[in-house]
Formats: sequence, structure tokens, C-alpha cells
Amino acid sequence: MVKITPEEKKWIFYFAISIVIITTIPYFIAFQTAVNSSQNGSGWKFSGFLFGIEDGNSYIAKMRLGYIGNWLFRSPYTDMNQSGFLAFFPYLLLGKLVGKPALHEQLLVLFHLFRVISDFVVILATYQLISIFISSIYWRRIGLVIATVGGGLGWLSLIYNPAVLPLEFYSPESFGFLEIYGLPHLSLGRALMFWALITYLELWIRQDHQSRSFLKLSLLWFCAGLAQPLLIGLIGLIIGLHWLVGCIVEKFHFQDNSPFHNYRLVFPRILAASLLPALFLIYNIIKFSSDPYLAYWNRQNYLPSPQARVYLLSYGFFLPFAIYGGIKVWQKDSLKGGLLIPWLIVAPFLIYMPVGVQRRMIEGAWIALIILVTYGFTHIIGKYSPRYWRVWVSIGLGFTMVSSLILLVGGIKLAIKPSLPVFLPNSMVTMMETLDNISGTGNPVVLAAYETSNALPAYANVRVIIGHGPESAGGEITKKKAEAIYQSSISDGERLQFLKNHQVRFVVWGELERKLGNWNPASANYLKKISQSGDYFIYEVEETQPRY
Repeated sequence: MVKITPEEKKWIFYFAISIVIITTIPYFIAFQTAVNSSQNGSGWKFSGFLFGIEDGNSYIAKMRLGYIGNWLFRSPYTDMNQSGFLAFFPYLLLGKLVGKPALHEQLLVLFHLFRVISDFVVILATYQLISIFISSIYWRRIGLVIATVGGGLGWLSLIYNPAVLPLEFYSPESFGFLEIYGLPHLSLGRALMFWALITYLELWIRQDHQSRSFLKLSLLWFCAGLAQPLLIGLIGLIIGLHWLVGCIVEKFHFQDNSPFHNYRLVFPRILAASLLPALFLIYNIIKFSSDPYLAYWNRQNYLPSPQARVYLLSYGFFLPFAIYGGIKVWQKDSLKGGLLIPWLIVAPFLIYMPVGVQRRMIEGAWIALIILVTYGFTHIIGKYSPRYWRVWVSIGLGFTMVSSLILLVGGIKLAIKPSLPVFLPNSMVTMMETLDNISGTGNPVVLAAYETSNALPAYANVRVIIGHGPESAGGEITKKKAEAIYQSSISDGERLQFLKNHQVRFVVWGELERKLGNWNPASANYLKKISQSGDYFIYEVEETQPRY
């Protein structure tokens, strides 16, 4: 639909290479720090993640599920029975490419290779979407830079109120950099979403290729859902809004020579393209309403949107340009403008819908905003000489990149000084590898502190009771009960009953567990010490038989 020249493709490639190198430097430093620590005797191992470590370990745990033969997701962060669910498919698939020895190292390498590939893919898809609306190569590049590595002005909150965390620091769906920095499945999902929307526009524009386009749309739409299930509904909403705009324009004759004149012909093809994604959406609805564990997970997967003023601080500077750009896009090509404008109009309402994952509902809208901003800005400065406005463009780019720069510098600071949870003591890693060797194929349940439990499934074929906010059934209540076991005030009878109720086979006693209380597992006659690695001990429960 839009021809991208070889020169543009070359620039995109070099830009993507640059971004990949820049975002990989902090990880490389961290891996090198771990190597140096082993050589000087302090002994640390890099977890593989510089932010979102809890989720990062869970991604590696999901890859391990694929390694042991699973095609369906069953969380290792709970002792609840599970029937399996089609989710996190990219990670399950990657896990099938590894084998022992050095399993964890292979998984980390594959994860970051996935990150690199997803970065290339999302940068290309973003440029292609921008190119549909922006004809100038210069402004396409400016739009891509802001959309992928830029951000809003949320960092200003650090100046007047450091306690308010900028949106750019914790909401990957609201911008682009965090996804590129370390969340490859979200980058992949966003790329597939953009390609689906581009293909959808082909249904209107390329009448002679409609059959091919709707099949392509269906597959892209479905694959986007495999990467991020929320995108099934979000893509459907964006497409539905666009088609509705076309109906209204035609029905009430709002435009002469309207590009929506064939809206009745497009509808059956949209419907056909939506069948496969709709089936997957129905599957998700049925599973979450019928599976007790998934119901727990759904309730605990709570990502509320911050107050509106937080979004306004981040996006407010862009809004006047976006409004002006939206008007100009609609005047020039309402078919294309009708895709972005309704999407951005409903976005503020989506992020405050009564759903648990409110924040996720804004996925991709940042790029739609930047497209309109860029379009509007090109019309504003078109009357002036480039020697005047290019300086201001450079200054504006610098302001949008402050948050990303802070995140990179913060990552490097974490990378150069080993500490939990970014790094793990070698003795702790040895303990977890020992558990993996003795666990067999039964996925035994292990009791440990929350932070230890979070890392365990990434290193061993075990289940834990706690360790991941959304995935650990029972949430804070179960966490308090599990960690209370390490307090001497709990009687042996109560402790043993808890272990039996949760089918616990192994109990870990290490640095983090000792901080929970002064109970020593060696004093319990129903526990048998089977391993020690430095200050980390593994005890086996002798008086309860776990069910596999």
C-alpha cells in the first residue's frame, strides 16, 4: 500500500541496529559484572533482567515449561491443579529449542535474542504504519524515533514530586521504549497489531486483492492475540470503530466522493477475517469463566490506570499538535484518518474501563498519537525555512528522550553493582540447580520466601506456593501464611498441616528465609536435610506424600 524505498529500508535497519546495541549495553555490563564477581570470589549470577525482575523470571519459567514438553501454559507459581491454557505461546515455543547442560544460560540467550528480533520487527511495523500517513521521509524518521525511543514529559514529576513515578517508567503499553528495552512479547504483539491494521486498510484500498488481504488480516489478528490476548479485542474495537465511521459518513452524506462508499462490500470480509480471532476470544472467555485457577489469576492480574493528571502530564504537550493533525488528516483522507481519530478519542475511556488490566487498554495508541502529532507539525512548520524549525525539532526530540535516558542510566547503575534481585548469589543458584536435579518429572512443590520462590521456577522443574503476584493463587493471604511458617511462634502441628495441605515436598532455608523468622528447620523431626550450598539448605518433608 505504501512503497518504502531501498534507502529507507537501509536507514530503518541501521536505526534498529543502533537501538538494539544501546538497549543491550546495560545487559552486557550486567553479564560481565557477574563474570567478574565469580573471578574475584564474591560470586553472583545475573538474573537476565534489569527491570520487572518478577515478571522476567516468570518468562524464563514459561520457557522451561516448553522445554519439558508443554504446549499449554500451567503456572509453576501455585500448587493449584490446572487444566492448561493457550497463553504465552512465544515463550513455550522458545523453550523447545534448548537442552541441558547450561539450560538457564540458554534460556536467557534465547530470551534476549527474542528481544532483539522483536525490536527489529516492531520498529519496521511502526515505520510502515507511519508511512501510510506521512509522505515525507524526513518526518517518517522523526515520527519513528519518537514512537519507539521517545516518551512524554512525565519525567518532570521527578523535579517537583519524586514520589510520583513517571508513567514512562512502568507502563510499557503507554509508550514504546520499555517494550523495546525488555518485553519482547509485547513488542511482537504490537508489530502484529500494526500489520493487521495496515492489512485492514488494504481491504478498502486494494479492491483487487481483497481475498488475499482478509486471509492475511485473520492470521495477523490471531497471531497478535497469541502474543498478547488483549489485542484480539482491541484490534476488533479499532476496526469496528473505523467501519462505523464509514457507515455514518455514507449514511448521512457527510462527504462528497466519500472513500467509504464500498463499506457494505468490506463488511463481509471483515466478518470473515474476524472468525478465527473471535474463536480464540471465545476460548479465552470460556477458560477464564470455567477454570478455578484462571479465575484466581484474572482477579489478581490487576493493573489499574493512574490518575488522569499523570496521563495529562505525559501526553499533554502533544495534544494540540495531535488535534490539529487529526483535522488535517481527516480533510485530506478520511479513510485513513477514520482509523486513528476514533481510536484516540475512545482511548481515555478504555483506560478507565471496569477491568483489571486497565493500563493495557491503551496499547498502541501512543503511535497513533505520534502520527497525528507529526502530521500536524508538518503543516504548522511548512511555511517556515528548515533552518528555523529543525533546531526546535532537535530540542523537542531531546525532551522526549529524557525518560528513556534515565531508564538506561538506571539500568547501568544496577548492572555494575551486584545485589538482589537483579543478581543472585552463586550459592542460591547452586541450591536451585540442586532442586532441579532431584525434582524429577513430578514438579514437586517447594516452600521458600517470596523472592526465592519467584526465581525458583526459572531454574528448577518445581512448583511454588507464592512468588508471582497475579499467578500465585491466594495473593497476599497465601503469602502471609507461607512466610509465617518460618516464624518460631508457629507450632509444629500447624506447620506440618500447612505443608500437607499444600503438598510441599521441599523446604528451602536461606538468607531470605532467615529474615522471615527465627525458626530453624533442623529442629523439625519431620524434615530431612538433603543438601547444603553455602548458607542455603534444602529439607525434604518426610511425613507427607505429595500428589503428582
